[in-house]
Amino acid sequence: GGGFDVNRSLGNIFYTLLAATHAIVPTRALAWIVRVVSALILGYAGWLSRPIPGHAMSSRRQVEIGVIYLLLTCCLSPYSWFYNWALSAPAMVLFFKRVWDGNAKVAESALLVALLLSLVTTHFGMAMVSPVLGVALALTALHHMRREPSSAGHSEGALQTKLAASSELPEPT
Repeated sequence: GGGFDVNRSLGNIFYTLLAATHAIVPTRALAWIVRVVSALILGYAGWLSRPIPGHAMSSRRQVEIGVIYLLLTCCLSPYSWFYNWALSAPAMVLFFKRVWDGNAKVAESALLVALLLSLVTTHFGMAMVSPVLGVALALTALHHMRREPSSAGHSEGALQTKLAASSELPEPT
């Protein structure tokens, strides 16, 4: 395994590590473990993406959170073949934009590079790492967004101020 035809989901990692090689956990119990872990991940992501009391959530922030959930969908779905990871393309664009604008932390940048490498290589079992990296990247980004609700001019008011300042033309002399 490790090629493009590998099921790149969190459940497949659990199955490969716990059931297929050593038969440590029965398949039925393993299915429940995967469901519980996935529910915990989604619950934590939901908790991180909840609105902060007293702060209005901008439309841009809502779209960013929705895009991050697309990445989580790829990681946590029962079956996630390579072509299903096309759903993560908007998230990749979002994360590249954050890196380009200087809004990404070092951990986010490193996780993004590692995730991309795991998606484009078929060697070294890297396909099995994609879901773990995707979940880590999504939760790291949500945590960063939660800690800085209006950082780097992402609030609509700051954006309108920037637009107004850029549209002012100098007086002709």
